[in-house]
Amino acid sequence: MKRRNFTLIELFVLIFICLNVGLWIGNVVHLVNCDWEDDKSWKGEIIHTLGVVSPIYLVTGWTSFEEE
Repeated sequence: MKRRNFTLIELFVLIFICLNVGLWIGNVVHLVNCDWEDDKSWKGEIIHTLGVVSPIYLVTGWTSFEEE
């Protein structure tokens, strides 16, 4: 059996995919932890919900809002 080594590009793609999955999961965790009872501001809930279905999760996975 021939052993296959990873090229540098394949390694970067793998790291990029792992980071994206981690950020998406982080965004979902922030969304679940939002305070849905507060009627004053739904800013965090709206932004994290958009992050679940769009590439905004790349930013919102790192962000936390004070209302949460």
